[in-house]
Amino acid sequence: MADVCGVAFQQLQKYENGANRISALMLARVAKALGVTTSEVLGEAEPATGVLDDVAELLAPPGAVDLLRAYAALPNDAARFSLLTLLNTSLSTGGKS
Repeated sequence: MADVCGVAFQQLQKYENGANRISALMLARVAKALGVTTSEVLGEAEPATGVLDDVAELLAPPGAVDLLRAYAALPNDAARFSLLTLLNTSLSTGGKS
């Protein structure tokens, strides 16, 4: 499990015994490695909507959290709208200008 999560087994033990907190990204990795949802790892019998799993999956790729922080730091709605327009245009054209 430590290898799958990309940490030393000692770090995994710290997560297990509660000595260190586990990040949402690491929780998503653990859930994926176990083939379960993050809600199941948290001990929730039935997730209300699965939104937590969706968010954890979206934040898992490298750079996703940095991108979200940069987006949140934009000075106004117009700047955020412009960035979203740029990204959506890039996606719809396959990344070609």
